[in-house]
Amino acid sequence: MVNKLCADLEHKAKLSLSVIEAFKKNFEKLSYNHKKTIIKNWRKFTIDEFVKKDIEAFRKLFFIKKGVELSSPGIGNGEVQILCAIKDSIAGGLTHGDVKIGNEIVEIKELDSSKSFRVGISGVLNLSEFPNEIKNFYFLINKLKDYQFDNKELIDLNLESFDIILNSYFFPFSERIESLTELGVTIIEDLWIGFKSLNKLFNKFNTKEYAEIIIKTSDSTKAYWIDINSTKNIIPNKNWHINIKEEIKNREQNILIIANELYNHRYIKDPMEMIKDLKSIIDKYFEDLDCLLLYNSTMSGKKLNEAGIVTDFLRKNNYKNKLVVGRITAGQYKFQYINKKSNYDFINQQINL
Repeated sequence: MVNKLCADLEHKAKLSLSVIEAFKKNFEKLSYNHKKTIIKNWRKFTIDEFVKKDIEAFRKLFFIKKGVELSSPGIGNGEVQILCAIKDSIAGGLTHGDVKIGNEIVEIKELDSSKSFRVGISGVLNLSEFPNEIKNFYFLINKLKDYQFDNKELIDLNLESFDIILNSYFFPFSERIESLTELGVTIIEDLWIGFKSLNKLFNKFNTKEYAEIIIKTSDSTKAYWIDINSTKNIIPNKNWHINIKEEIKNREQNILIIANELYNHRYIKDPMEMIKDLKSIIDKYFEDLDCLLLYNSTMSGKKLNEAGIVTDFLRKNNYKNKLVVGRITAGQYKFQYINKKSNYDFINQQINL
């Protein structure tokens, strides 16, 4: 009988011969009752039925890869048990997802001890505006950190509070931001708190008296203060006149200009833009998927008896209040499964979005 099962895995499930051989060895080690149950229910369930029934015998196939030390790429824990239990399931060969079931593309992930999983290629940082916005922000504040500024009286900003916010929520992580390969949940939470604090501070910032013009020639670039009212005269395709005042020396070190750039930063203007950028990567992840199957964590030896148990099964219509970006690790976003309120506000904000 096992040979018929192996033939099904080769011709119907499209598994490689090395993985089929691993299945055969593991199957032969099972108890008589588990073998009988698997044969009786062989590739007969829909994915919803599989999740609901949670048949123990199929769970015995969860560690098939680890059990024989396979090096076959693209096969992870839990995939073989899916192919043995679910009708019309096909393995591999997909740009996105691990298994195709009928017309549905299914991704299979095993949660770690924090109920998180690394996304892989779909979670690379450049798929979101988050890293660019963070790096642009640090580019601006590092100017404030590196230089002593004159003319601080030009801005009506509480510089003492400003300094406290930067030193409390941003400067401690400057080295991490340079590479953006590792950002833990506490760091992202501090960034979120910091942007909210700056938003409150900059809401009182007056930019009405500030205007400049930059004049570029073939051999020089100069900046000048201009009368704010002159900007009303600038009309495309028409002659216009402006009142130029004194030249701005060391523009890159001018606190008024830097403060204005910070004032217009997306995450300071509206801190929820940061939450939207994080949430957008999850939406993009689901663009090419129909379903996400999450298995319980088996990272701890004490949880080996839970191997193959499904934590949740998410579709496009029910993932939004259960998945968040929790951290960045190894240069990739790491998603976290949420089924209760978090201690971190930036996570709760994603759930509520």
